[in-house]
Amino acid sequence: MNRSNSFVNSLKWWPLQGHNTNTGSNANGNTTFGSSVAVQKLRESKWFHRDEQRIFCAVIECGFIVEMRKSTASNMQQQNNSYEHEDMQDENETPVTWFGIVLCKLAKDNKPKPDSIEIYYVKIRENGTFKMIKLTLEDIWKNGWELRINNFADREKQPHIEKDIRNQVSFARKAKNSLWNNNKHFVYWCRYGSRQQDVRKRQMSECVKWGSVGMNAGMLLVMNKQKSYSTSK
Repeated sequence: MNRSNSFVNSLKWWPLQGHNTNTGSNANGNTTFGSSVAVQKLRESKWFHRDEQRIFCAVIECGFIVEMRKSTASNMQQQNNSYEHEDMQDENETPVTWFGIVLCKLAKDNKPKPDSIEIYYVKIRENGTFKMIKLTLEDIWKNGWELRINNFADREKQPHIEKDIRNQVSFARKAKNSLWNNNKHFVYWCRYGSRQQDVRKRQMSECVKWGSVGMNAGMLLVMNKQKSYSTSK
């Protein structure tokens, strides 16, 4: 067993009491999950399988991006079986990794439960339309897939707060045509892209600016006409 597997196996027996990233005890005297280093390591490099669901739920947060793929073990088997979510596969591409945005409801202990986690991703069609698909963790596991957290632009961009990410997904669900090139572009837009309120503010600003320019130009035109009329008398 390599060091990575040994590390994860040891964490399976660690009490998971929430998203506290400090080792020690909480107010009730219960041991909390891991150190900030351990949690960050799991968030950056670990591919999770069904038997590691408990750990995944302990480190995932609403608004995180997850990368999904067919697990190596089930690769051959899945080639012979039909997928329940056929839209997951792209007919024009062979490489089977794709991205989704995570939304979840927190339980009373401030920790997401497996059945409260929803993963949204988009299937872009050639005609410019798209289909948004919602997955649960159970969908991931029973199709033989695995997933990892991949907030790939966090070092370059400030991610939105949870409310704004939810608003982005809500807006996307109502859109008629695709605003994105692929599902990676979609999750980037959800987590880091222009918020709809900012887009509206820019549009209003442009309207005001060009409206002001138009009004000034109109006034100049009227003044010039009045001037030419008065000089012709």
